[in-house]
Amino acid sequence: MHDTRVEMVDGRVFIGPIYLFRPELGFMTLIIDPSHYDYEVPEKFFFRDMRSATTENQRITISRTSTEDELQRARKQGWDGT
Repeated sequence: MHDTRVEMVDGRVFIGPIYLFRPELGFMTLIIDPSHYDYEVPEKFFFRDMRSATTENQRITISRTSTEDELQRARKQGWDGT
């Protein structure tokens, strides 16, 4: 399991592994300990509110890893941008 770095449009940054990924509903959730942040941690991270979401060293094939753009992946899996 790799950490995903989510940057919101308001500048807040959250880091944690993805727990749920629901592009058809427009959100994902992360496993996060709220005590590590000085600001409120949302329960759901809506794609429309994100500037970027990336997971480094994500396994693409059995012998290849890459940085995964989670917003791009959400678009490919049905998120319509709203």
